[in-house]
Amino acid sequence: MDQRELAAQLAEAVRESLKPDLLELKSELANVASRMDSLESRMDNLEFRMDQLEDEVKELRQDVNRLTDKMDEVATTNAFLVKDVYMLKNRAR
Repeated sequence: MDQRELAAQLAEAVRESLKPDLLELKSELANVASRMDSLESRMDNLEFRMDQLEDEVKELRQDVNRLTDKMDEVATTNAFLVKDVYMLKNRAR
């Protein structure tokens, strides 16, 4: 057996010995890629949900502002009513 044949046999033996490790790495890489795809999908869903929540928060702030304005109107009307009642009481005396 010459050196070339020996080198070829050695290379083949190394390839065969590494084959299970390479297959395992390939499988693990596919698993990691799948998990990354899943994570990316979940992140997209989360981003979409955060956008929805941001819109809901904006709507709630607008509702709070409207309610605050209405409360101010009611307080003003109430103050005028109290003033009117006070004036009517004074006139009735």
